[in-house]
Amino acid sequence: MQRPAPWRADSIGPWLDSLGFLSWLGSITTAALVYLFGDGGPRPEGTPWNIKAWGLLLTIFFSEHIYLLVRLGVRTALSAIESPGLEKERGERFLVRKRYLEESIGEEEAGKAVANTIREILEKEAKQGSQSGARAEDKFWGRQRGVEDTLRVGKGIISRNAPREGKKDL
Repeated sequence: MQRPAPWRADSIGPWLDSLGFLSWLGSITTAALVYLFGDGGPRPEGTPWNIKAWGLLLTIFFSEHIYLLVRLGVRTALSAIESPGLEKERGERFLVRKRYLEESIGEEEAGKAVANTIREILEKEAKQGSQSGARAEDKFWGRQRGVEDTLRVGKGIISRNAPREGKKDL
């Protein structure tokens, strides 16, 4: 018998939900314990005193919401940061694809293939935009991919809509 090949996992899978639940439950439990035993300390018998139900529920409510806000902030911050490993892997995959394309159809043909693919994508987006009934401004800003392209198209629109000599503007 040979050992099976290991599979790479992007996350810890189902354990992620379990750990999230445990951290949420821990935040609530900790807040409740701080409320029960924090103000004035326990009695000599070791039991809490002067407990009000509304105070306990309010403490749990606020601790839960603070936990959720911190969790949302951490998720947002981590999603904005690109992992160096993922960035490197993405760059390596791009280079492998580029090399494969160049080897299979030649370097000059590869450049043409990439240009044709980009043109097809832009045409498809333009067709979808025209079918959805978008405004002219949305079509203009959604179509441009760079400063030069934007300037070229903008000048064309201005020159087409400029008043011609002999015509009067209303």
